[in-house]
Amino acid sequence: MTIAARGAYSKFQEKRDLIYKRAIYNHFKLKHDRDKTLVLKLSNMAQSYDNKGLQSAFQMIKNFATAKKNVFAQSQSLSTRNLANALLKVYRRKLLSHYTHLRRQVFGNKVVEMKKKLMFAHFISASTRDAFMRWKSKALFAQTVVEVNEIGPVVEEVLDKQMEVQNLQKLMADEGFTNH
Repeated sequence: MTIAARGAYSKFQEKRDLIYKRAIYNHFKLKHDRDKTLVLKLSNMAQSYDNKGLQSAFQMIKNFATAKKNVFAQSQSLSTRNLANALLKVYRRKLLSHYTHLRRQVFGNKVVEMKKKLMFAHFISASTRDAFMRWKSKALFAQTVVEVNEIGPVVEEVLDKQMEVQNLQKLMADEGFTNH
């Protein structure tokens, strides 16, 4: 969402909240004005008839108006509480969203660091493994060379031929032949 769209959305939210608050205020004001008008009319009527019964009725109406004010105050308190609860829910939801975003950023950074460490460890282990395999192949090759030269069937044949050559040289020396 672009910055301009966020700004427009926040202005829209503020205007909507202001309209809602004005509607509530006008509703309560209209209710109060009606009650006030009723009390004034009854008061004027009571002044025109100055007798005991009418004064008693006026007292009852006055008590009714007081009760109405108390009901109005109670409903206003309830509306204020409901509005405060709604605002608290919105605030907590936004706060949770913000914390979730921060937690994802921090966790994302940890994941990237962990991936870097794992990749580095993989390359180190791969190079160590390759070096070990080179050493192993060279060692096996050297061992094979030693085995072929000292133990294998080729060595036996060479020794057999050398013994035959020495026996022939002895025989020739015994027969009187020289080396040259």
